[in-house]
Amino acid sequence: MIQPTPHPYYDIPTQEQAQAMGADETMRIIEEREKLIQLELKDPFHNGYEPEHWKMADEEFAKCDELLILGGNRSGKSFYASKRVMKLINDIPEANVLCMHTTASTSIEQQQQYIWNFIPNEWKMAKKGKVTNLTFSKKGGFTESCLVAPNGSRIFFRNYSQNLDTGILEGSEWDMVWGDELISIEHINSLRFRMTSRANKPVVNADHPEWMNGYPWRGMLITFTPVTGYTPTIREYMDGAITTEAIDADPELLPDMKVPVKMQPLKENAKIIFFHSEWNKFNNYDALKRTLKRDPRQKILVRAYGLPSKVAGGLLPRFDQNHIVGDDAIPAEGTNYMIVDPSHGKNWVILWVRVASDGKSYVYREFPDQYTMIDGIGIAGEWAVSGRKIDGDAGDAQQPWGFSLQRYKELIDELEGGEEIFLRVMDSRFGSAPTATKSGVTTLIDQMADIGMFFEPSVGVRIEEGIALINDLLDYNPEQPVDALNTPRLFVHEKCKNLRFCMSIYTGQDGKTSASKDYIDCLRYYCLSAPTYIDPNQGVLRQGGGY
Repeated sequence: MIQPTPHPYYDIPTQEQAQAMGADETMRIIEEREKLIQLELKDPFHNGYEPEHWKMADEEFAKCDELLILGGNRSGKSFYASKRVMKLINDIPEANVLCMHTTASTSIEQQQQYIWNFIPNEWKMAKKGKVTNLTFSKKGGFTESCLVAPNGSRIFFRNYSQNLDTGILEGSEWDMVWGDELISIEHINSLRFRMTSRANKPVVNADHPEWMNGYPWRGMLITFTPVTGYTPTIREYMDGAITTEAIDADPELLPDMKVPVKMQPLKENAKIIFFHSEWNKFNNYDALKRTLKRDPRQKILVRAYGLPSKVAGGLLPRFDQNHIVGDDAIPAEGTNYMIVDPSHGKNWVILWVRVASDGKSYVYREFPDQYTMIDGIGIAGEWAVSGRKIDGDAGDAQQPWGFSLQRYKELIDELEGGEEIFLRVMDSRFGSAPTATKSGVTTLIDQMADIGMFFEPSVGVRIEEGIALINDLLDYNPEQPVDALNTPRLFVHEKCKNLRFCMSIYTGQDGKTSASKDYIDCLRYYCLSAPTYIDPNQGVLRQGGGY
């Protein structure tokens, strides 16, 4: 009689099933099950069981250049990544892969051990030669922190304690980079430009002719359990991200709560997915659940679902994905407002907002944005980016272009395309500041009027008052369904990525030099202008915000 080997995914027939099938069929199934388990133990690369959420990860990785996997404890994210590293170098001859971990010792104990476990059996039996070098020991890892496969593919192992200034990342081009735990934003930024040359390089494979257009799983793979909090790396991907798929949490841990499965960052070439601890049946999830049961909600979110929380409180905490809308949600008719925040040493920031007939406000355009081609400039890009400062660091769009007032007017006219603007508002401190000229004293608002564009100065009150008005428009109960009674009154178009990022990150703690302050200022000036819907047929005013 065979004693069945325990396996969390290969079920043993129940007594009722065995009786219904008969002894011979039951024995056949048990023997087949034992064969699968032994094959998995001997060669997990070719025969290892892959949980369903690994397929989801493959699908998302194939759509992007950078995949961030946030996972709970023992959720299997490192096993997934190590097997995908081995799959890539098995599929692509002469491939280069970089694997990075926290220190040299953790690289050997974890990353290199995982990689060794997934090396195909036929490779493990290959002798060391002029090309092949798979020498490995549990104490020292791979010889010289490098693996060379029989097909010429290589895996290099580095760690974050090595100084970037020593050039550890220089001179190489990578098909894949796997950063496991605590990878810094500096490493990410350095590595991004070292994968572009191989991104769409053809791969000859008779079974996969589509790979001639590029291997689908090249890119940067980051695996993370966010126990250290909302690090700059987490901020890089999660600030402004939208949840695209969520499911119910374990009701014994977080009753009546949804947890994310997939998120779309502001960067369109990136994806975020979550590996929930309960999905990995090789893990003792019940033991983890008993440990977490009386812990605070945030600790449960991190340890069981991989969801980090912000330490520094943003000033617009209600802003979430329910405030972000597409073209179809922007009303075709409404009263349009245009708000400008000019400043010395930076480009103008502009928002266009439409008040609908029901009093709701829709930010339908921003400038600078991440889409529009500007003559002589190209695409402006990001206004602010995640960095060491709490409110982010200045992005490329803040670099001054030296535009004249006439150039700004022409650009605004082109963007508006003749649409009717009810009111234009400009920051009063800058727009109304007197400037001496040969003919007397003038202001920026006066100068714009001279060339045919008329502005009203913004209402000058404390920042806190304007923030309160924004929050009032954003407010709704996220625990209840969004409906006619429970709904925000301020929405932002999905393409207004600079505004979305600033709203998600702004704390005000960086003061007047905050990289994300300018777009928030524009939104404050809008709220303080008492925006109102004007019915063009009846002259009816409906309040959209207020002061």
